[in-house]
Amino acid sequence: MSSKSKQDTAHAEILNIHDVWMKANEEVFNILLNKEIKITDPKIEEKTPEDILRDNVTPRSVVIPITITSGLVVKYFMLLDMDLLSVIIDLVMGGEGKERINKFDEVHLGILAETINQISGSLVSILSDRMNRKLNMRIGKMESVSLQTLGPTDFVYTEYTIDIENVITSKFTTLIPTTSSADLIRGFKESGSDDKSAAPAAGAAAPKAFAQVLSQEKSGRKAPPPQVAKKQINRYRDISLDLKIVVGKNRINIRQLFEMGPGSIAQLESFPDEPVEIFVNERFFGIGELVMVGESYGVRILEINRNFHETKPGAAAS
Repeated sequence: MSSKSKQDTAHAEILNIHDVWMKANEEVFNILLNKEIKITDPKIEEKTPEDILRDNVTPRSVVIPITITSGLVVKYFMLLDMDLLSVIIDLVMGGEGKERINKFDEVHLGILAETINQISGSLVSILSDRMNRKLNMRIGKMESVSLQTLGPTDFVYTEYTIDIENVITSKFTTLIPTTSSADLIRGFKESGSDDKSAAPAAGAAAPKAFAQVLSQEKSGRKAPPPQVAKKQINRYRDISLDLKIVVGKNRINIRQLFEMGPGSIAQLESFPDEPVEIFVNERFFGIGELVMVGESYGVRILEINRNFHETKPGAAAS
C-alpha cells in the first residue's frame, strides 16, 4: 500500500471515530445548553504546527491537551476559541450566551473542566469499545497556542463548525500528532476492529439510540427528560463558589487611611438593622438580613437578583 493510500485509510478511520463522537456531543450539548446545536461535517488534512499557527489561530485561540493511555498513548489537542468557551460558560450559568470573557476565573475553569471531561469522556468510551479494552484519560491545562505548546510534530487536523442556536458559530478543532494517529490505527488493527465486516461498536450505537429518545422530547423545543437533564446539571453542582456578605461601606481619604491603627474604628454608612448585600464570586446575588445561627452569624435571604447571570463581577447593587 502506498503512503498516500495509508494516509487516506488513517484519515477515514479518524473521521469514522469523529463522526460518532460529534453525534454524541451534539446531543449532550443540546441538553446541557438548552440550545439547538448543529455540528457540520468535518474537513481533515495534515498540517505542520507552523501552518496551524498561520492559518487557524487567533489571539482568542487556546488549546487543551488530552492524553489517552492504557497499552498505547494517544495525545491530542482541542483547539478552541475563547468566545465559544465564554458562550458555553454563560449558558451553563443561566445566561443567554452573550458574555465574552477575557480571563477565566476559578468557577469558569471548573465549568470548562467538567465540559471538556464530558466531551473527551465520550471519545474514550467510543475508543474503548472499538479496541475492546478500558482506556484512561488525562486532561491537561488550557494554554495559549504557540510552537512550544504544539511541539515539532505534524498533525492530523480535523475541523468542525459548531453552531449554537442564535448565539454563535465557531470552530471545534482537534489536532492529533501524526505519530499518535499511527498508534491509534495500530490499536484498531491489533483489536481487529478495522475489519470492515465487523459489527458496529457499542460506542457507535449508543449515541444514535440516545438521539432517538431525545428526538421524541425535542418536538417544539420541549424540556429534555428530567432524569437526563438532572444528570447533566448535577455534574456542575460540586464547583466551589465564593460567598461574600457586605454589611456596609464607606469612603475614606489617604490621610484617614494612614491615621488608622490598632484600636481605630472605621465607620460604615449603614445601620445594624439594615439589609446586607450578598455577592457570589464578586457578582451581586441579592440582599438579606443578619441572623444568629447558634454561636455564629448567618444571613437570611430577602431578595435575589434575577439578573445575576448578567451581572458583571464587582458591579455594585442597584
